[in-house]
Amino acid sequence: FSDLVDSTVNLQTSEFDNFLREVHTKRAQTHKLALSNEEADLLKKIYRKLPDSVLRRLNALSEKSSAGLLTNEEHEELIGLVEIVENHDAERVEDLASLAILRGITLRELMGQLGLSKHHSNP
Repeated sequence: FSDLVDSTVNLQTSEFDNFLREVHTKRAQTHKLALSNEEADLLKKIYRKLPDSVLRRLNALSEKSSAGLLTNEEHEELIGLVEIVENHDAERVEDLASLAILRGITLRELMGQLGLSKHHSNP
């Protein structure tokens, strides 16, 4: 068991999220846990990723911003991308809260069940 845990240490965040998603899916199948349609929909939304192209562009513009090299147009684009990420994160928190309520547990308990920390980001 510890070998399995140790092997996850070097996974990238997206790979680790995929691993957890697979573990939760297998666990549900093994224990015949029946998720309601609402729970399944919320989980799908919670694990929804932003497109890689958005994340790459955000990172590129953030680096240029840190170096003080952004044009006015790039600055406006960066603001727009930050808003997209913030909206995505806000929707995710709403979905997490909805799932916690549906399961009758606290948000902290749900995040523990899903392997998410309060500092975990899912851009």
